[in-house]
Amino acid sequence: MAQVLWLSFTDPDRPAGQQFLGVSVVEVTYDDLNAARGVLETHGHSTKEQAVLIAAAIRKAWQMGCNPGGEVLTHELLPEVPEYQTAPRHQLLSHAELVARDLIECHK
Repeated sequence: MAQVLWLSFTDPDRPAGQQFLGVSVVEVTYDDLNAARGVLETHGHSTKEQAVLIAAAIRKAWQMGCNPGGEVLTHELLPEVPEYQTAPRHQLLSHAELVARDLIECHK
């Protein structure tokens, strides 16, 4: 079963009002977790479960072309959360798209 993560990207070096880069919702599979664990081990980083999950999500966003860079805040979307069902996967959503899709509450 895939885990679904909400990734919110910002760049604090940009001018005020331009720091938010977007949100991506990604599905991370067991294979994604194993690949991320391997990369973390190779570079001597932590392979604790949460570190592997975050690394896998960020890596998946890069692979899917929905990671604009900058800093990232992550949280897992559980199946009982409405956004789990409605948020589109593997695309970068702007603030306007979040509002239009009624997903802005997750963004706050």
